[in-house]
Amino acid sequence: MIANYGAALILEHEGEIYRAIPRRKLKQIVCGDFVQWQKEATGDHVATKILPRNTVLERPDYKNQLKPLAANFDQILITAALQPPADRFLIDRYLVFAEHIGAKARLILNKIDLASADKQPEIKRLVDAYSSIGYSCFPISIKAACGLSDLLPHLADKTSIFVGQSGVGKSSIIKCVVPDKDIRTGALSAASGLGSHTTTVATRYHIPSGGHLIDSPGVREFAVTQLNAAQIAEGFVEFRRFSKQCRFNNCTHEKEPSCAVKAAVAAGDILSFRYENYLKMRDALVD
Repeated sequence: MIANYGAALILEHEGEIYRAIPRRKLKQIVCGDFVQWQKEATGDHVATKILPRNTVLERPDYKNQLKPLAANFDQILITAALQPPADRFLIDRYLVFAEHIGAKARLILNKIDLASADKQPEIKRLVDAYSSIGYSCFPISIKAACGLSDLLPHLADKTSIFVGQSGVGKSSIIKCVVPDKDIRTGALSAASGLGSHTTTVATRYHIPSGGHLIDSPGVREFAVTQLNAAQIAEGFVEFRRFSKQCRFNNCTHEKEPSCAVKAAVAAGDILSFRYENYLKMRDALVD
């Protein structure tokens, strides 16, 4: 499914776009879902079944119930910038979630053209920090037209979803990756019959160089309270080789004696800000 406008679903099949309606009592269909559908005698296209999802991005709603936002993506592109300053806690929440669902995660650092000489070390520290853990990092500037060519090959033949805090330039990046985005969005809005205001919904686009991209405008804040403490710890990939050396199998890496993870933090083998973010995520589970 390309987009969900509530009363209208936009489906794509063999290059053709269809407006459809969901069958009553069907669970919420989200952007990226694969569905079974049929054409009724009335001429309407009806989605009848959601096929199993490989991955799903979800977050708790105001009732603390999980709400799916997008599905069937291969990788999460976590977008940060120098302005507003990169939120490492938000980045780490996305990374933990990506590890939990088995999706590839990549970090994009946008607006490096704003970096004065005294800001260059800040860029290097951020890139070095996450690269040292094993995550691919891409410093780019849409304004200065640099860095994007390094990212594009990693989008080919994959379905990627962009996430990130407000103001990081995510929309500008997407417009460069999908040059005819506005035209496509307009066509989808017309197909839905609901007008141009539908540009704010999650939408799946074809990337001209290959692959697909899901733009989910609403995914700017994110929590991992749907995970338990053990899943959060497992999501910090650099903890794994040390946690096996802890005295206790169920070590929380907080107050237990002979904790190899805490020892690695003290020795500089685990970045202190990552460990602090781990503790913050655990604390959020208690609240």
